Amino acid sequence: MKAKNRATVLTLPHVTGRVVVVGDIHGCRVQLEELLRAVSFRQGSDTLVAVGDLVNKGPDSYGVVRLLKRLGAYSALGNHDAKLLKLTKKLRKYGSLKDKHRSSTLAPLAASIPPDVEAYLSDLPHIIRLPAHNLIVVHAGLHPQRPLDGQDVEEVTTMRNLIDVGGDKAGVTLIATEETKDGGVPWASLWRGPETVVFGHDARRGLQEQYKPLAFGIDSRCVYGGNLSAAVFPGGKIVSVRGWHGMSKA
Repeated sequence: MKAKNRATVLTLPHVTGRVVVVGDIHGCRVQLEELLRAVSFRQGSDTLVAVGDLVNKGPDSYGVVRLLKRLGAYSALGNHDAKLLKLTKKLRKYGSLKDKHRSSTLAPLAASIPPDVEAYLSDLPHIIRLPAHNLIVVHAGLHPQRPLDGQDVEEVTTMRNLIDVGGDKAGVTLIATEETKDGGVPWASLWRGPETVVFGHDARRGLQEQYKPLAFGIDSRCVYGGNLSAAVFPGGKIVSVRGWHGMSKA
């Protein structure tokens, strides 16, 4: 199974100390600051990694990106981050957006995106490896039938479920899907490691700790009045703070 568009992988072999992995932030800078206080984050000795979806829906998308940049944080690229970059390029090329994009909550962000924010988002990898912790951070998920360096961009930024469509010469074939209504099972339920994967993207399911220690789902609906959560390694302890109440549903 070859990837249509191969995902980029950033490996951080030098990171051996405490790692704080934060779920989908979605522009909630104040909540991010509260979470960092809750985990007693120490800049310089701890490493901060985000699962992506730094922007959109919340009140301070640019502030989130700038805070992460100031803290020397790493992040995987989320689907909302990718959509913002795509809209920004379209707006720059055509001077305006189509009606279907004009009403998007991303449209005003694309219209006024600062150069430093765009540059930070543009440099984000799709997958982050921390081998000293046997840890992988990705926005949505990993396909268990693909090698890490052969993952597909669309899948790692949008997938929620895997559907078994029958065997082929290579064995069972699993198709990734974003929509849970299409059937299948949560991709994390089929992940067998050996690395531990921390992911976000799935606000409807919320925290997914049932697959520990091989997978942690930490999108806990921060922007929908839930929580903003982090997994702290070594150990994988989950720490949460109250989220933002500006959006009504996932």
